[in-house]
Amino acid sequence: MQSTPAQAAFTPAFSVDHTLDARGLVCPLPLLKTKHCLLQLEVGQVLYVLAEDTGAWTDIPAFVRHSQQHTLLDAQHTATGYHFWIRKGESLFSRSV
Repeated sequence: MQSTPAQAAFTPAFSVDHTLDARGLVCPLPLLKTKHCLLQLEVGQVLYVLAEDTGAWTDIPAFVRHSQQHTLLDAQHTATGYHFWIRKGESLFSRSV
């Protein structure tokens, strides 16, 4: 589900394990810090990212999609910035073949 700035903020129905406040950072730092935070989390934990840089709106979902391991649970564009909820997935290297 993706919201537009005119829509009311959505309160997710899942718990957040870690919050990354990337407001004030410019591209590519919100994405790089998101990647770093995901490395620190356990599989299944949820990372909430708040960013202001417009590049984050495309960069973070594209990274999650291309990672083939994490899940973008929700993304919102509101008056307070860009909001992302990402569930950490299993590393591709730890999967059995």
